Amino acid sequence: MYLPATHETAPENAQTPDRHKGTGIFIIVDDEDVMRDMTGEMLEKFGYTVIREVECHGAVECFRNLVDDGRDCAGMIFDLTIPGGMGGLEGGREIRKIDRAIPVFATRGYTDDPVMVEPEKYGFTASISKPFVKSELAAMFNTHMP
Repeated sequence: MYLPATHETAPENAQTPDRHKGTGIFIIVDDEDVMRDMTGEMLEKFGYTVIREVECHGAVECFRNLVDDGRDCAGMIFDLTIPGGMGGLEGGREIRKIDRAIPVFATRGYTDDPVMVEPEKYGFTASISKPFVKSELAAMFNTHMP
């Protein structure tokens, strides 16, 4: 296979599908340690300061504290299913009572969930299916975040 060569280079500030650059605080909620850690590491590589929560009560309270302190939150990722705790759907509704504009993303291992199919209908900015890779997360952020 031959690919045509070019002498042109991409602008330095151009976002590529596998790269994203962000700043600020990002809250992630997942009951699985591995997913929380993996997602947190990806977000830190993008430039975010990450707050990891096991369920959405903690995330909502954390977000309220940030708002009360006048601090900005760049966005959130909520796992929809949290056994024994507040899941992402309810957590997203609580966040929307506080802030209608902040990017809130839904995640779940099952893609046939109605929230995953039409996240905007349920108050989410977008959705991403688990497991996901860094390039998929970057592409979603590049599409849905300033």
